[in-house]
Amino acid sequence: HYDFQKLHLFPAFSVSKEMKNNQSISLSYSRRINRPKEHDLKPYTDYSDTYAIAYGNPELLPELTSLFELTYQTFIKSAFVSFQMYRRSTPNKIGQLILIDNDNIMHMTYSNDFNESLIGTETAVNVSVLKKWKVNCSVDLFYMDFEGTNPEYLFLFKDFSWNAKLMNSFTIAKNTSAQLSGMYFGKQQTSNGILNPFYRIDIAVEQKLLKKKMSISVSVKDILQSGNYFMHPDQPAHDIEFRIYNESPLVYFNISYNLNSYKKKIKNVKTDIDLH
Repeated sequence: HYDFQKLHLFPAFSVSKEMKNNQSISLSYSRRINRPKEHDLKPYTDYSDTYAIAYGNPELLPELTSLFELTYQTFIKSAFVSFQMYRRSTPNKIGQLILIDNDNIMHMTYSNDFNESLIGTETAVNVSVLKKWKVNCSVDLFYMDFEGTNPEYLFLFKDFSWNAKLMNSFTIAKNTSAQLSGMYFGKQQTSNGILNPFYRIDIAVEQKLLKKKMSISVSVKDILQSGNYFMHPDQPAHDIEFRIYNESPLVYFNISYNLNSYKKKIKNVKTDIDLH
């Protein structure tokens, strides 16, 4: 029987200042919780693989993350620009442990023996390049300080990395639209080891019919089959490499119909209050 009861406080605050020329600046702090998944807690052992056994840890504790954000936003002509500096700290991060016994059998479980701290900046731009072409892009540059322990050794990771996203939205016809998006993830440390950089490109097309009540869309995920994971676990006594190949590209076909044609109507309301 495992029992966990504890009172957590989650303070949050935010202050902002509107400035001239459509500029604003804000400062915020929040404390968040990430509870273990059910799979991570189950103590039952999975023997489905001859060379690897897996089991959960019912003594896992929730992750508590503190986040500070300083954000500046403005409009430059037709472009919306957001620049953010942040610091995110998780001192009891949940991660997967990989241990290898004397028979070279891999044991996989979970623990709170990891600390992660990120300090970075994220810049996002939303702009209409042409009348029928909009671009939304963001770049996240950060310094990662990651450390973890297991019964055999301590590992440390301190390095810069970056992620990027780019979304192109096109209006092909009056009721036809398309999206072409790409994502890049730089080298990062995880509880299992170094995750190599990878990228992915998706595409989607949507057609609206019957006065926009019906929508038909087709999307293709990872069209270049590039979203595969290559990881080098931190095992000083063993040379291990994980290669995870996704089943891609994945094609999704979706049809939706809006049965509710209700539209909210806003009536003009007279007021004696001068808002200026």
